[in-house]
Amino acid sequence: LPAAAARWPLDEVVRAAWVHAQTVGRVPMFAYTLLPGVNDSESHVDELARLLLGGGDDGICMRPNVNIIPYNPTSAGETHGFEVPSSKQLRSFRTALRSRGIRATIRWSTMASRQFAGACGQL
Repeated sequence: LPAAAARWPLDEVVRAAWVHAQTVGRVPMFAYTLLPGVNDSESHVDELARLLLGGGDDGICMRPNVNIIPYNPTSAGETHGFEVPSSKQLRSFRTALRSRGIRATIRWSTMASRQFAGACGQL
């Protein structure tokens, strides 16, 4: 979220999550809302992998887990032209993350909850 990023830079938040993970011995799960044409390219996969895997110089060696959440339509999203990702786009993004050593799952249940306007991925 842009407003929060000014106060809590993303790389520092991720670093804190990894420190916590080492303390409690559990790998954190990171949520990623997929927006076609906004954050679904190969360069976004590379950027996310670099952010979560780090440079390897911090002693962190846990394999991250990303829960890919398909964007669910909202009126605010419509104003910005956001679209719902297809199953193919979701699977492609998951495959790309996995090829970079990141465990990745897709939150399919959000698709069924759209009718209630209460699903994950509704920005």
